[in-house]
Amino acid sequence: MSVTHKRSEKQIGAAELEALRASIMAEVEAARAETEESIISSIRNNLVSLPEQGEEWNEKKSYITGDVVTLDGVSYTATHYSRGKSPASNPDKWTRTPT
Repeated sequence: MSVTHKRSEKQIGAAELEALRASIMAEVEAARAETEESIISSIRNNLVSLPEQGEEWNEKKSYITGDVVTLDGVSYTATHYSRGKSPASNPDKWTRTPT
């Protein structure tokens, strides 16, 4: 397979096309990660009370990825943003932290 670049009429082979695609995807992923960090930072800056790592889970607090809480003596790490979602019953938001 080859693609012709309209402006230069240059033939681009499959390997070059794949390299270009990989380069574009890397740039998109970098932008996504930067945007995600910006969103997380904004959320964290607007929290009423920052959670302390390892504190007892509180249904009124907002938690973001990486926050660690305890509930009934079990430690959990947030895998996504959550508020009011008990770690014990929401494995899509929390994972048990090995002790």
